[in-house]
Amino acid sequence: ALACLAALGLAALPATAANIPVTTLADADAVDGECSLREAIQAANIDSPYNECAAGTGSSDRILLTVPGTILVTAHLPEFLDSAALVGLGPGTSTIHGQDAWTLLRLDTGGFGQTFRLERLTLTNAAGAGSGPALNAGAHTVRVRDAVLSSSTASLRGGALMALNTDLVLERVWLTDNTVTGDTGGGAIFADGGTLRLLASTVEGNTTTHATAAGGGLFVIAGVAAEIRDSTVSGNSTLGMGGGFYFNGTAVTGDLEIQVTRSTITQNHANADASNNFHRGGGFSIGGGASTSANLHLVNSIVAENTDASPSGASPDLALFGITSATSLGFNVIGDNSTVETEFPAGLPNAAGDAVGTNAAPIDPQLEPLALAGGTMPVHVPTAVAPSIVIDKGSCPGVVRDQRGLVAAVSDFLYRHD
Repeated sequence: ALACLAALGLAALPATAANIPVTTLADADAVDGECSLREAIQAANIDSPYNECAAGTGSSDRILLTVPGTILVTAHLPEFLDSAALVGLGPGTSTIHGQDAWTLLRLDTGGFGQTFRLERLTLTNAAGAGSGPALNAGAHTVRVRDAVLSSSTASLRGGALMALNTDLVLERVWLTDNTVTGDTGGGAIFADGGTLRLLASTVEGNTTTHATAAGGGLFVIAGVAAEIRDSTVSGNSTLGMGGGFYFNGTAVTGDLEIQVTRSTITQNHANADASNNFHRGGGFSIGGGASTSANLHLVNSIVAENTDASPSGASPDLALFGITSATSLGFNVIGDNSTVETEFPAGLPNAAGDAVGTNAAPIDPQLEPLALAGGTMPVHVPTAVAPSIVIDKGSCPGVVRDQRGLVAAVSDFLYRHD
C-alpha cells in the first residue's frame, strides 16, 4: 500500500564530534595531499591525524564524503572502532563500490553501546564476507537513512546487511538485488536479536540460492521486536520459507512481536523450485520457538499476489507455524488465505474489516509494476483504471504523507488514510 510516512527523529551527535572530510574518490593509504575514506576511518579510530585526514575526537566523529562519484574499494575497509557517522551527498551521488570482492562497513563487534549512523549514499557490490558484506554490526545502535544497499553477496547470511543484537532502524532505504548463497538466508538483511524497524523503505529483487535458506528479503530470528511500516517488500525469492521475509522466535529471547503497518508485500516467491513441502510462505513466514511465541499484528497492509510452489500445503501469501498468533487490526488485503483461514477468514470484507480471498477465489489488488512514483523509493501504485480495490479502503487518522513522502490530500493514488 502506498503509505503515510511518520518522521523519525534521529538523536543529534555530541557537539564534540569531529568532522573528517573525505576529499578524494581514490582508495589510497598514502601521503598524497588527499584524505581518502580508508584514511578517514583510521583517523576516526585513532583520534589523531592520519596522513592528510583530520583527527578524530573519540566521540561520534562524522566522516563526510565531499566529492561526488564512486569510490572503488581495493581491499576490505577498516573496521569502525568507535561511534561514528558516515554521510554522503545523496544515494545517487555518493557511492562506495566493493567490486564484488571486498567488504565495506564493519562495526567493531566488541563495541557494545556504540552508535553508527549512515546517511545519503549507496553501498554496492560488496562481497568477501560470510555475512553482511555491505554493513555488518554487532550490539550497536545503527541508523541508516536515505540510502541504497544493492548488488552485494554473502556466503552465509545477510546479503547486504547483518545485525547481531543490534537496535537497527532503516528509513527510506532501498535494498535491491542482494544475494545469499549459504544455508541460512536473508537475501538483503539478517537480524538476530535486538530490534528492527523498516520505515518508508523498499526491499525488492533480493534472493537466497541455497535449498534450505529462508527469507528472500529479510530473515529475523530471536529478536524481541520488529516493525515494518510504510514499506514495500516485492519480488524477493527463496528456495526455502518466506519469499518476502521470515521471522522466527526462539525459546531463549522472549516473545517476538511483529508489527506490519501500511505496507505492501507482493510478488515474492517461496520454494521456487517446488522441492520441499515445508518450505512455504510466499509473502512471509512466521514461527514461534519451543516455548515462546511469535505474534503478528497486521493493519492497513496488502499481502497478495505472492507465490509458493510447494506441491502440497502451499501458503502463497502467509504461513504461520510453531507457537504463533496473528491479529488483524483491520483494513488489510490478503490475496489467498490458504493455511491461515482461521486467522484471516474470507470475506469482502470479513468481520475484521479485511478483504480476504481464498485459493479458489484469490484477490487481485490491481497494482501497477514497481516503479518510482514521485518519491525516492519504488512502490506499487494502485491502478487508476478499474480502479484498484485498495483505493479508499484504508484508515490512518492523523497521518498526512504516503510512502513516497507526498501529501496524502493531493495524492491521486492512495490506499486511503482518513
